[in-house]
Amino acid sequence: MARYEVSSLGRLFVIDEHLNHLPITRQIFAVVTAILGIVTLTRFLIVLNGRPHSSVSSLRVNNLYRTIGGRVILVYIVSHVIHTLHYVDNICRPVAYFEPKWLYQKYLISEMEITFFANFPITLSGLYFMERIVSGINGEKFNETSRACRNMVGYILGSLLTLGHYRTEPPWKYEPFVNFTIAGEGVATILLAVLLYRLRNDNFKRAKGAADLDVEQTTLLLEEEQGHINMNFPGMRSRTPVKI
Repeated sequence: MARYEVSSLGRLFVIDEHLNHLPITRQIFAVVTAILGIVTLTRFLIVLNGRPHSSVSSLRVNNLYRTIGGRVILVYIVSHVIHTLHYVDNICRPVAYFEPKWLYQKYLISEMEITFFANFPITLSGLYFMERIVSGINGEKFNETSRACRNMVGYILGSLLTLGHYRTEPPWKYEPFVNFTIAGEGVATILLAVLLYRLRNDNFKRAKGAADLDVEQTTLLLEEEQGHINMNFPGMRSRTPVKI
């Protein structure tokens, strides 16, 4: 039976699982989490590089760092990789993460089930909306890109939960690799949030500019039509109103 202690910050956490080996259910949790991370990353890279008969075109992969959209994609990939490492390691070694009792204990299936199940909506929502961002950038669909950036908030908030480990114990009490997965995911996610905000604002402005240009071009066409009518039928007015 697991043993718990109160941390230096006043949180109840698991200090010893009293296990000789990792239970089969936890092994399955870890393997499924790793597979989900690998499959979603592979899927995203396929979409990014362009796939025959795909509705999503390819960005220039070797040029990603030169644009805001490209930097969003690069940081997302880094965030995704560290996120997957963190969840797999956390499921396998909760003691090393000073796992809070409420997150560690069994409710339905096994210990660490909350972490296991919470990973699915975080990972899948990130993949879905990043695909929409890639589609929007390639198709110059400014409104779609802007909406997808806004909808990434779920992935951002879910990934930032990793920093909650530091509410149990301060960073210097964790192992180096554990600190890497916690702080690495946190820093990458914060950077991703900043870049998404910039990308959203950039596309919002471009969408507004494109809409203004459409209005201007429509006005010019109507004025030309009015001119042709006046030339062909002197003294006759067009019934088409002209926007000014």
